[in-house]
Amino acid sequence: MKTSCSSLFLLSCLVHSASAFAPSQSSLAQTTSQSSGVGATTTIMHMKSPFGNLKFPFGEDEEAKKAAAEAAAKAAAEAAAEEARLAAAPKLPSVDELLSKLPAVDVDLSDYDVSTVIENLTPSDGGALGERGEAWFAGQAVLILCILIGTVPIVGEGLNFVFGPVTVLAGLALAGLSVVDLGSDSLSPFPAATENSTLKKTGIYSEMRHPMYTSLMMVMLGFSISTDSASRLLLTIVLGLLLEFKSEKEEVFLLEKFPEEYPSYKEQVTNKFFPTTITNELGL
Repeated sequence: MKTSCSSLFLLSCLVHSASAFAPSQSSLAQTTSQSSGVGATTTIMHMKSPFGNLKFPFGEDEEAKKAAAEAAAKAAAEAAAEEARLAAAPKLPSVDELLSKLPAVDVDLSDYDVSTVIENLTPSDGGALGERGEAWFAGQAVLILCILIGTVPIVGEGLNFVFGPVTVLAGLALAGLSVVDLGSDSLSPFPAATENSTLKKTGIYSEMRHPMYTSLMMVMLGFSISTDSASRLLLTIVLGLLLEFKSEKEEVFLLEKFPEEYPSYKEQVTNKFFPTTITNELGL
Protein backbone atom coordinates (compact mmCIF):
# COMPACT_ATOMS: atom_id res chain seq x y z
CA MET A 1 0.00 0.00 0.00
CA LYS A 2 2.84 2.37 0.80
CA THR A 3 4.53 1.49 -2.45
CA SER A 4 1.33 2.16 -4.39
CA CYS A 5 0.81 5.57 -2.76
CA SER A 6 4.41 6.60 -3.39
CA SER A 7 4.19 5.67 -7.04
CA LEU A 8 0.93 7.55 -7.37
CA PHE A 9 2.40 10.66 -5.75
CA LEU A 10 5.42 10.58 -8.09
CA LEU A 11 3.13 10.21 -11.11
CA SER A 12 1.12 13.23 -9.95
CA CYS A 13 4.24 15.38 -9.72
CA LEU A 14 5.33 14.44 -13.23
CA VAL A 15 1.90 15.22 -14.70
CA HIS A 16 1.83 18.59 -12.91
CA SER A 17 5.25 19.51 -14.27
CA ALA A 18 4.27 18.58 -17.83
CA SER A 19 1.06 20.63 -17.72
CA ALA A 20 3.03 23.85 -17.11
CA PHE A 21 4.54 23.62 -20.63
CA ALA A 22 1.73 21.90 -22.52
CA PRO A 23 -0.71 24.02 -24.70
CA SER A 24 -3.70 22.25 -23.16
CA GLN A 25 -6.81 24.39 -22.66
CA SER A 26 -8.25 22.19 -19.96
CA SER A 27 -8.53 24.03 -16.68
CA LEU A 28 -9.20 21.01 -14.56
CA ALA A 29 -8.11 17.37 -14.87
CA GLN A 30 -8.87 14.68 -12.43
CA THR A 31 -6.93 11.48 -11.99
CA THR A 32 -8.35 8.83 -9.78
CA SER A 33 -6.43 5.82 -8.57
CA GLN A 34 -8.00 3.12 -6.52
CA SER A 35 -5.94 0.75 -4.38
CA SER A 36 -6.87 -2.86 -4.84
CA GLY A 37 -6.23 -3.76 -1.18
CA VAL A 38 -7.92 -0.92 0.69
CA GLY A 39 -10.10 0.78 -2.01
CA ALA A 40 -8.70 4.19 -1.16
CA THR A 41 -9.21 6.87 -3.75
CA THR A 42 -6.63 9.57 -4.48
CA THR A 43 -7.58 12.66 -6.58
CA ILE A 44 -4.96 14.85 -8.19
CA MET A 45 -5.96 18.34 -9.44
CA HIS A 46 -4.15 19.96 -12.35
CA MET A 47 -4.65 23.72 -12.77
CA LYS A 48 -4.20 25.66 -16.05
CA SER A 49 -0.65 26.60 -16.85
CA PRO A 50 0.20 30.06 -15.49
CA PHE A 51 2.02 30.90 -18.72
CA GLY A 52 -1.19 30.58 -20.80
CA ASN A 53 -0.57 31.25 -24.51
CA LEU A 54 2.51 33.37 -23.86
CA LYS A 55 4.65 33.59 -26.98
CA PHE A 56 8.35 34.09 -26.82
CA PRO A 57 10.08 36.35 -29.40
CA PHE A 58 12.45 33.63 -30.51
CA GLY A 59 12.69 33.28 -34.29
CA GLU A 60 10.30 36.15 -35.27
CA ASP A 61 9.84 36.77 -39.02
CA GLU A 62 12.14 39.63 -40.02
CA GLU A 63 10.32 40.09 -43.36
CA ALA A 64 7.05 40.70 -41.51
CA LYS A 65 8.77 43.35 -39.39
CA LYS A 66 10.19 45.00 -42.49
CA ALA A 67 6.81 45.00 -44.28
CA ALA A 68 5.08 46.54 -41.26
CA ALA A 69 7.73 49.26 -41.03
CA GLU A 70 7.40 50.05 -44.76
CA ALA A 71 3.60 50.24 -44.50
CA ALA A 72 3.84 52.62 -41.54
CA ALA A 73 6.35 54.81 -43.38
CA LYS A 74 4.13 54.90 -46.49
CA ALA A 75 1.07 55.87 -44.45
CA ALA A 76 3.03 58.64 -42.74
CA ALA A 77 4.27 59.96 -46.09
CA GLU A 78 0.74 59.99 -47.53
CA ALA A 79 -0.60 61.81 -44.48
CA ALA A 80 2.17 64.40 -44.76
CA ALA A 81 1.46 64.88 -48.48
CA GLU A 82 -2.27 65.35 -47.81
CA GLU A 83 -1.54 67.95 -45.12
CA ALA A 84 0.76 69.80 -47.49
CA ARG A 85 -1.92 69.76 -50.22
CA LEU A 86 -4.58 71.11 -47.89
CA ALA A 87 -2.21 73.80 -46.65
CA ALA A 88 -1.37 74.89 -50.22
CA ALA A 89 -4.99 74.86 -51.46
CA PRO A 90 -6.65 78.28 -51.67
CA LYS A 91 -9.17 78.88 -48.94
CA LEU A 92 -12.59 80.20 -49.91
CA PRO A 93 -13.61 83.29 -48.02
CA SER A 94 -16.45 82.96 -45.58
CA VAL A 95 -19.79 84.70 -46.01
CA ASP A 96 -18.89 87.21 -43.30
CA GLU A 97 -15.65 88.09 -45.12
CA LEU A 98 -17.51 88.63 -48.39
CA LEU A 99 -20.14 90.78 -46.73
CA SER A 100 -17.46 92.85 -45.01
CA LYS A 101 -15.97 93.75 -48.40
CA LEU A 102 -19.24 95.09 -49.78
CA PRO A 103 -19.42 98.86 -49.91
CA ALA A 104 -21.65 100.43 -47.31
CA VAL A 105 -24.93 101.72 -48.73
CA ASP A 106 -26.63 104.54 -46.92
CA VAL A 107 -30.31 104.66 -47.89
CA ASP A 108 -32.03 107.89 -46.99
CA LEU A 109 -35.81 107.83 -47.52
CA SER A 110 -36.48 111.11 -45.79
CA ASP A 111 -36.74 112.98 -49.13
CA TYR A 112 -38.85 110.28 -50.78
CA ASP A 113 -42.36 111.67 -51.18
CA VAL A 114 -45.06 109.13 -52.05
CA SER A 115 -47.52 111.87 -52.97
CA THR A 116 -45.15 113.02 -55.72
CA VAL A 117 -45.18 109.52 -57.20
CA ILE A 118 -48.99 109.56 -57.21
CA GLU A 119 -48.96 112.91 -59.00
CA ASN A 120 -46.64 111.43 -61.64
CA LEU A 121 -49.21 108.73 -62.35
CA THR A 122 -52.03 111.19 -62.99
CA PRO A 123 -52.23 113.29 -66.16
CA SER A 124 -51.16 116.87 -65.82
CA ASP A 125 -53.63 119.70 -66.25
CA GLY A 126 -54.75 119.86 -69.85
CA GLY A 127 -52.93 116.66 -70.79
CA ALA A 128 -54.77 113.95 -72.71
CA LEU A 129 -54.71 110.34 -71.69
CA GLY A 130 -52.29 108.40 -73.84
CA GLU A 131 -49.85 111.20 -74.62
CA ARG A 132 -47.30 109.83 -72.19
CA GLY A 133 -47.27 106.32 -73.66
CA GLU A 134 -49.77 104.73 -71.30
CA ALA A 135 -50.54 102.04 -73.89
CA TRP A 136 -46.97 100.69 -73.64
CA PHE A 137 -47.25 100.43 -69.88
CA ALA A 138 -50.63 98.71 -70.19
CA GLY A 139 -49.18 96.13 -72.56
CA GLN A 140 -46.26 95.60 -70.22
CA ALA A 141 -48.59 95.06 -67.27
CA VAL A 142 -50.80 92.61 -69.19
CA LEU A 143 -47.83 90.52 -70.31
CA ILE A 144 -46.40 90.39 -66.79
CA LEU A 145 -49.78 89.29 -65.44
CA CYS A 146 -50.09 86.53 -68.08
CA ILE A 147 -46.59 85.31 -67.30
CA LEU A 148 -47.37 85.16 -63.58
CA ILE A 149 -50.62 83.23 -64.01
CA GLY A 150 -49.03 80.98 -66.65
CA THR A 151 -51.56 81.43 -69.46
CA VAL A 152 -53.44 83.91 -71.59
CA PRO A 153 -57.07 84.24 -70.48
CA ILE A 154 -59.74 82.97 -72.88
CA VAL A 155 -57.35 82.21 -75.77
CA GLY A 156 -54.66 80.40 -73.77
CA GLU A 157 -55.66 76.88 -74.83
CA GLY A 158 -55.94 77.92 -78.46
CA LEU A 159 -52.48 79.50 -78.40
CA ASN A 160 -50.98 76.36 -76.88
CA PHE A 161 -52.52 74.31 -79.68
CA VAL A 162 -51.39 76.66 -82.45
CA PHE A 163 -47.85 77.12 -81.19
CA GLY A 164 -47.57 73.50 -80.06
CA PRO A 165 -48.82 70.64 -82.26
CA VAL A 166 -49.68 72.87 -85.23
CA THR A 167 -46.17 74.34 -85.27
CA VAL A 168 -44.65 70.85 -85.14
CA LEU A 169 -46.73 69.68 -88.09
CA ALA A 170 -45.97 72.84 -90.06
CA GLY A 171 -42.26 72.38 -89.40
CA LEU A 172 -42.36 68.77 -90.61
CA ALA A 173 -44.17 69.83 -93.77
CA LEU A 174 -41.61 72.57 -94.44
CA ALA A 175 -38.78 70.07 -93.88
CA GLY A 176 -40.23 67.69 -96.46
CA LEU A 177 -40.69 70.49 -98.97
CA SER A 178 -37.12 71.69 -98.42
CA VAL A 179 -35.66 68.22 -98.98
CA VAL A 180 -37.60 67.76 -102.22
CA ASP A 181 -36.69 71.20 -103.59
CA LEU A 182 -33.02 70.86 -102.64
CA GLY A 183 -32.55 67.57 -104.45
CA SER A 184 -30.41 64.57 -103.63
CA ASP A 185 -27.32 66.04 -105.30
CA SER A 186 -27.09 68.88 -102.73
CA LEU A 187 -28.56 67.22 -99.62
CA SER A 188 -25.99 66.97 -96.80
CA PRO A 189 -25.99 67.64 -93.03
CA PHE A 190 -22.61 69.40 -93.28
CA PRO A 191 -22.08 73.10 -94.05
CA ALA A 192 -19.74 72.39 -96.96
CA ALA A 193 -21.40 72.03 -100.35
CA THR A 194 -21.34 68.57 -101.91
CA GLU A 195 -19.18 67.86 -104.94
CA ASN A 196 -22.14 67.65 -107.33
CA SER A 197 -24.34 70.27 -105.68
CA THR A 198 -26.15 72.96 -107.64
CA LEU A 199 -27.44 76.28 -106.41
CA LYS A 200 -31.19 76.07 -105.84
CA LYS A 201 -33.15 79.28 -106.50
CA THR A 202 -36.67 77.98 -107.06
CA GLY A 203 -39.44 76.60 -104.87
CA ILE A 204 -39.10 77.29 -101.18
CA TYR A 205 -35.52 78.48 -101.80
CA SER A 206 -36.91 81.47 -103.68
CA GLU A 207 -38.36 82.68 -100.36
CA MET A 208 -35.65 81.79 -97.80
CA ARG A 209 -32.06 80.66 -98.11
CA HIS A 210 -32.09 78.06 -95.31
CA PRO A 211 -35.61 76.62 -95.02
CA MET A 212 -34.38 73.36 -93.46
CA TYR A 213 -33.07 75.22 -90.45
CA THR A 214 -36.38 77.07 -90.18
CA SER A 215 -38.29 73.77 -90.21
CA LEU A 216 -36.00 72.34 -87.53
CA MET A 217 -36.56 75.36 -85.29
CA MET A 218 -40.34 75.14 -85.79
CA VAL A 219 -40.44 71.46 -84.79
CA MET A 220 -38.32 72.02 -81.68
CA LEU A 221 -40.26 75.14 -80.66
CA GLY A 222 -43.62 73.41 -81.06
CA PHE A 223 -42.42 70.36 -79.15
CA SER A 224 -41.12 72.55 -76.29
CA ILE A 225 -44.44 74.37 -76.01
CA SER A 226 -46.48 71.16 -76.25
CA THR A 227 -44.56 69.60 -73.37
CA ASP A 228 -44.54 72.78 -71.24
CA SER A 229 -40.77 72.41 -70.83
CA ALA A 230 -38.77 75.52 -70.02
CA SER A 231 -35.54 73.52 -70.40
CA ARG A 232 -36.45 72.46 -73.92
CA LEU A 233 -37.40 76.04 -74.78
CA LEU A 234 -34.05 77.36 -73.58
CA LEU A 235 -32.22 74.63 -75.50
CA THR A 236 -34.22 75.54 -78.60
CA ILE A 237 -32.96 79.11 -78.29
CA VAL A 238 -29.40 77.78 -78.04
CA LEU A 239 -30.07 75.63 -81.12
CA GLY A 240 -31.22 78.73 -82.99
CA LEU A 241 -27.94 80.50 -82.18
CA LEU A 242 -25.96 77.47 -83.34
CA LEU A 243 -27.89 77.31 -86.62
CA GLU A 244 -27.23 81.01 -87.17
CA PHE A 245 -23.46 80.46 -86.97
CA LYS A 246 -23.69 77.25 -89.00
CA SER A 247 -25.59 79.02 -91.77
CA GLU A 248 -22.90 81.71 -91.90
CA LYS A 249 -20.27 79.02 -92.36
CA GLU A 250 -22.39 77.30 -94.97
CA GLU A 251 -22.70 80.51 -96.98
CA VAL A 252 -18.91 80.88 -96.95
CA PHE A 253 -18.65 77.47 -98.65
CA LEU A 254 -21.42 78.40 -101.10
CA LEU A 255 -19.62 81.63 -102.03
CA GLU A 256 -16.49 79.61 -102.73
CA LYS A 257 -18.38 77.12 -104.91
CA PHE A 258 -20.66 79.66 -106.63
CA PRO A 259 -18.66 82.94 -106.58
CA GLU A 260 -20.80 84.60 -109.26
CA GLU A 261 -24.26 83.20 -108.63
CA TYR A 262 -24.52 83.26 -104.86
CA PRO A 263 -24.04 87.05 -104.29
CA SER A 264 -26.91 87.83 -106.67
CA TYR A 265 -29.02 85.12 -105.05
CA LYS A 266 -28.45 86.76 -101.62
CA GLU A 267 -29.58 90.09 -103.03
CA GLN A 268 -32.74 88.50 -104.40
CA VAL A 269 -33.55 86.34 -101.33
CA THR A 270 -32.65 88.64 -98.49
CA ASN A 271 -33.73 86.53 -95.51
CA LYS A 272 -32.22 83.28 -94.35
CA PHE A 273 -34.97 81.84 -92.15
CA PHE A 274 -38.19 83.76 -92.92
CA PRO A 275 -40.11 84.24 -96.19
CA THR A 276 -38.65 87.21 -98.04
CA THR A 277 -42.07 88.27 -99.34
CA ILE A 278 -43.42 88.69 -95.80
CA THR A 279 -40.29 90.39 -94.41
CA ASN A 280 -40.25 92.84 -97.29
CA GLU A 281 -43.89 93.72 -96.66
CA LEU A 282 -43.11 94.28 -92.99
CA GLY A 283 -40.02 96.30 -93.84
CA LEU A 284 -37.70 93.90 -92.06
